Amino acid sequence: MKQKNVQEGRALGVNAGIAQAYATKLRVMTRAFIRILMKRLTKLYKEHKNDISVKPNVAKDSGVGEAIFDFLNKEQYYFSFYFSHSGKSYSEKMLNNVKNNSLHQFNNSLKSVFKDENNISSSPIPKGMEDTIDKLVETNVALIRSIPNSCFNKIHQSVMSCLLEGAPVSKLRRDIMEIGRTEERKAELIAMDQTRKAYMQINIVRMKDAGVEKFKWLHTGGGLSPRVYHRDVLSGKIFEIGKPPIIDPHTKTTGYPGQLPNCRCVMVPVVELHSEE
Repeated sequence: MKQKNVQEGRALGVNAGIAQAYATKLRVMTRAFIRILMKRLTKLYKEHKNDISVKPNVAKDSGVGEAIFDFLNKEQYYFSFYFSHSGKSYSEKMLNNVKNNSLHQFNNSLKSVFKDENNISSSPIPKGMEDTIDKLVETNVALIRSIPNSCFNKIHQSVMSCLLEGAPVSKLRRDIMEIGRTEERKAELIAMDQTRKAYMQINIVRMKDAGVEKFKWLHTGGGLSPRVYHRDVLSGKIFEIGKPPIIDPHTKTTGYPGQLPNCRCVMVPVVELHSEE
């Protein structure tokens, strides 16, 4: 009779260098955008602040508010295009690095299970990989484009508030710098989170292609606020790739390690070997 022999490969982690390089690019791009916009905007603000000192309600009932609004609309259109174009280039490079690194990781993981390397049936570009990469690029670009769009909404509110109050230009600068720090942090979180999701989705494609049908959930212990459910309930358990577990007990959402925001859990390929008894 045949007896099942369950073997675990090595954990499929996330390369910190790839994630950090992507985060640095998005953070630097966001910082440069804030500095350029602040320089242009404070110049315009100084010009119209003189009008405010003569007629306090001018921001409401004259062309001053309209001029500011038109300026921000034009800048938003330009920077949205810039972030989309640059973001696509950055995300494609990140995903290419993830794809190559995941192949190396995955093969090493299976080598720890099979002594005969001929049993490893993974391929550099398995079926479904290209579609997965395309969808990941699309998602990344949409998230990167959201950075300037969110920023402009906040800056517009700050400019109009400063105009109505007759606040000095230093106040506007402080507001923009604070908004910039928030958006830089957002850019970094997007990069780290999307890199983890890229590894997760690409690894799933590789496991399916190699005939690996199960994985073990592994909580890495990273982060200041670990998800208790992932740590105490999911970690160490084995699941079918085709039937992922509930990853959020409140929403009943099902999925995989690394799918939820800031989730640093990883997958361990599980192979069932059959031997004759």
